Order: sequence, then C-alpha cells, then structure tokens
Amino acid sequence: MAKYYKPTSSMRTSLLSKIEGGSTILVVYPSTDGKPGYTVEYDNIKNVDKYIAVLKKNSNATGYVHNGKLINFTDTKEDKENDDLPF
Repeated sequence: MAKYYKPTSSMRTSLLSKIEGGSTILVVYPSTDGKPGYTVEYDNIKNVDKYIAVLKKNSNATGYVHNGKLINFTDTKEDKENDDLPF
C-alpha cells in the first residue's frame, strides 16, 4: 500500500506556499527498488500549471490529482504537447 505524506509549512521551500490560499494537489510517485510508491499532498499552490510543469521536469512523479481528477503524465495528450515548455 502506498504511503501518504503532507509536508508542514516549515518543510516547504517556496515563500508563496507558506501563505494560505490556493489549490491542493496530490503528487503520485512510483514504487522503486521494491518499495511501495507514495503520495504527497501539497497545499497553498498558487499557480498549478507552472507547479506541474516544474514537477514534471524535475522529479520522478508519475502524475497528480487535482480537483478530483488523476492525471498521469504519460497518458495525456496535453502532457505530451507540453514537454517542450521553457521552464
């Protein structure tokens, strides 16, 4: 079974994420080396599109949940079209 984590505001690196308000997303990470995958809940996300673009570029996340919808990075046309984002 996958583990679930929710970082505290003191663990967050962006100053904007320490300010209340914004969206909440669940980021899904794969299982590796025989260890189960895990999910991390990030709240206070001010710009979801930019957050997801950076997440895709700089992590091994396989997808995310936003507004009740699971988005797999490898399964959506939108994500394939956005692979060349400049940030």
